[in-house]
Parts: sequence; C-alpha cells; structure tokens
Amino acid sequence: RSQMPRLRLLALASLLAPCPADELPPAEAIEAWAHEQGLLSRSLRLSDSTETGVGVVAAADIPAGALLVRSPAPLCVTAARARADPGVGPLLLRAEATGPAVDDNVAMAAFLMRAVDVPPPELAPWIRALPASFDLPLTWSEPELLQLQASPARLRAEALRRWSRAEYARIFGAWSEPLDFEGSLSRWTWALSAVWSRSFMLGAVEGSWRVLAPVADLLNHASHVEGAGEAEQGSEQGLELGRSTPPAAKMELHARGDSPRHWHSAAGAAGAGGESYESLPLSDEALTLVATREVSAGEEVLLDYGPRSNAQLLNTHGFALPTTAQEPPAPSSELGERLDSPRVAG
Repeated sequence: RSQMPRLRLLALASLLAPCPADELPPAEAIEAWAHEQGLLSRSLRLSDSTETGVGVVAAADIPAGALLVRSPAPLCVTAARARADPGVGPLLLRAEATGPAVDDNVAMAAFLMRAVDVPPPELAPWIRALPASFDLPLTWSEPELLQLQASPARLRAEALRRWSRAEYARIFGAWSEPLDFEGSLSRWTWALSAVWSRSFMLGAVEGSWRVLAPVADLLNHASHVEGAGEAEQGSEQGLELGRSTPPAAKMELHARGDSPRHWHSAAGAAGAGGESYESLPLSDEALTLVATREVSAGEEVLLDYGPRSNAQLLNTHGFALPTTAQEPPAPSSELGERLDSPRVAG
C-alpha cells in the first residue's frame, strides 16, 4: 500500500527552512513551505488525522471557482522532463533504439531514481520527503502474494512484476557507461511505485499527460464505492476506504497568456472547504485545482481519482474498497487486516 502522508512529513520536517522540526510539527512545516512557495492557498491548511493521516482542509469558506492548489510547470515531473534530463535521457534513447517507445511511467521512474542522488534544487524538499518505501504488491514476498489466491489482484500483480523487471532490464541492462546515481533494482522498484501511487493521468483534446505535481499529491481521495469498476487505463491513482464526500473541484492547465484549459483526468478533481478566502496568483503555466462548488470551513479537500477496480487499487496503492459483488473477498489474515485498514491515497 502507499505510505501515509504522515511519513512523508516526518522526513520533511528537518529539511524545510525556515521551518525546522524543533519549531514546527511536520504538517505545519510542509504547510508553511507550500504557502511560502505559492503552491497552496493560505485559506487551506494541513490536518493530521489518526484515521486518514494528513489531509488538506479549508480554513475559510471558499467560493466556487477559487484557485486552491497551483503546481507550476517547472516543479512538475513528466516524461518530457525525464527525456531532457542529462543523466536519464540517454538511457531512454538507447532503449528506444532497439525497441518500442519508453512508457511515461518508466521515464518518470528513471527520473526519480536519479533525482534522489542528484536532486534538482527546486524539487529537493519534495524529493527528500518522498516515502522511503511503498507497500505495494510489486514489493511483496511470494507468501504474501499467495494470500491473494486466484484473484484478479494477484493476476495483475504477477503481470506487473514481470513487466517491471523486463523494463528495468531494458533500460539498464545494456547500459555499460557509469551512472551518477544508484541504478539498482530496489531503487527502480521504489521509483516505479512512487509514480504509480502519486501521479495523475490527465486527458484533453491535445492528448494525455502523466504528471507528478508536488503538493497536489498530498490530497486524499473522495471515494465512491459504486464507481469502482474494471476500467483498465494506464497507471492508476487510488481510492480511499470509507469516504463518501463528493469531490468539488476540477483540474486545469494554465498556459501563460491563455485562459485555463480544462482537463478531465483519471485522477479527476477536488473538494474543498474554509474565514475569508485567499486566492493564489496565476502568472505562469501550472497545473491547478479549482473549486467547482462553494465549500465550508473545516471541509477536507478531496480528489476524485476516477473508477478503479480493486485489482488496480491494490497494485497501485496497496488497499482495496469494500468487497463488491464483482470481486472476491479479501484474505482473512494479517495481510487482509493490512488491506482493510483505513488509508489515504498518497
């Protein structure tokens, strides 16, 4: 399963100046950083819950159309950025010289692998705050996988594990020149898990765009059990157990000098809540979250990641929705308890 945001914040607390851990609790430290960088409206705050971990909550009533989160293009991780990276681009080009185009998830995972050791200055706090591990089937032992029995989740897990190892061999196996970052299989598994559990797949007339957007990845999911299905689309975002609050925002891509373009995503939109609302400046290209309805102070901002089957949710976030008629029950074991416990989308 994906790690609780609380773990990210603990790692981040000692890294964010001017908010050292001995002065501010972890959630307040990252909140201060996001506010300082203009990524999070000052009418939003982070709230730490024992059931769901850290979430984004409105500190003021927020009107429909309000800009909630702004992730500037220079901070976003995309496949295009990975291809332009001097330490990653050549790896991808070599792989494509003898095979098909490299998948966006693969390119972004390779970028994260290098970013751990050679972090771009503007991304360093976010990179260092990523969880040290992800509890997904990709990392599970064979005995743990066996507890999934003959389920769609296990079949999907085995297929993804084979695909992951094949892609790792394709990217790194034939590369003989020295790397300036750790190129181990364990680092690869970690990076791919991060991409699966934290990125958004946005679709528009211009085509699809997979992106890792700092701060937007802190928002939890507004799950709707009735919406879970067997849609098989790319790499997935996840759903959270026990949620019924409807989403109340949309994603937009704002281009400098243009009106915002509306995007419909496999990771849908957000809900928010709120004193008097304080907006964010929008002066450059950025991925944004905009409220689609009026929301009240104290309401959590939630993202709708779209319909996902339990097989998808388990493999990309490490949890599943309550059992549906279309899917077998979760295993009654220690592993089952891990899957059934409340958790958030990372």
